[in-house]
Amino acid sequence: MRRLLILLLLWLPTGARAQAVLADVTHPLVAITTGFSGTEITVFGMVDEYNSDVIVMLRGPGQTLGLRRKERNFGLWLNGAEQRFTQVPGFYGLAASKPVTSLLSLEDLNQNRIGLTALQNSLEPVRATDAPRDLDSDRAAVIGELAKRGLIVQKNEPIRLLGGRLFKVSFALPSNVPVGPFQVTVFAVKDRQVIGALTTPLITSQIGLAADVHDWAYSLPWAYALASLGLAVLMGGLGFWAFRNR
Repeated sequence: MRRLLILLLLWLPTGARAQAVLADVTHPLVAITTGFSGTEITVFGMVDEYNSDVIVMLRGPGQTLGLRRKERNFGLWLNGAEQRFTQVPGFYGLAASKPVTSLLSLEDLNQNRIGLTALQNSLEPVRATDAPRDLDSDRAAVIGELAKRGLIVQKNEPIRLLGGRLFKVSFALPSNVPVGPFQVTVFAVKDRQVIGALTTPLITSQIGLAADVHDWAYSLPWAYALASLGLAVLMGGLGFWAFRNR
């Protein structure tokens, strides 16, 4: 509520033309601990022009994803050559006051990477494999994999603008949300034109024991692997001893 009041004060006219859109998030820092089971963030704000439309896009940190397809060789189904895509968003959320295809042209949607079709078209391979590939099919498979993991959220219900100006929308972040910098981008749209845009940062960060384990796994992977193996052997031995003495 306090942050909304600050936005209201900033929006009040001061002699100069008001900004086309103002927005903020309820939790700019999401702490991920060992017991993290997901959370919800809310984006709220206002538009300057009455009855403008709003598009809210949430993008997670970029990552590289590899894709392998099963290929039949000598009667056996084996993994084929890997196709890698870079800067794939670790999370993608989208909400709007109307279907985005009715708000902006296809060119504007692709330029701003708004919508799953635009996101899919923006995926570029790191390198082409020797074998012929259907890149459109590979891109669709990457988007499908993200959706299967719950890392793509496309809100079906439209954003409601209170009084024609105030809006808010919530996104559920799953427990497997990636760590790193997110970007919340809000577009103000009118007459199929973007009249204003604002980007607000959001950070997901591991803290406590989860952060220590994460850092250890990446800085000393061999030690982490040995420790994990040793713990598994120990737990297995304890389980065997407990059942044998029952």
